[in-house]
Amino acid sequence: MQCQRCNGMMISERFYGPGDPFWGWRCFRCGEILDPIILENRSHCAILAVEWHKGTAQREKREERKRQGQVGEKKTAQVPVNGAHL
Repeated sequence: MQCQRCNGMMISERFYGPGDPFWGWRCFRCGEILDPIILENRSHCAILAVEWHKGTAQREKREERKRQGQVGEKKTAQVPVNGAHL
């Protein structure tokens, strides 16, 4: 397995933390550590980034249409109030 950060060699290693020991991968060159939890969290972050980007692109398109006068402000006729003209 190659490191995504530096293309170095990843080594299977047992890690010890506050919970039970677990197996993961550590890069021999740069020290990058990967385990199933890290990979899952990164995939969630990637999904959120894509969703955020989609939302940003949609907002930008909507704002551009507003600037061009295509969306947003509707032209309304002035209606007389109590028979008086405005």
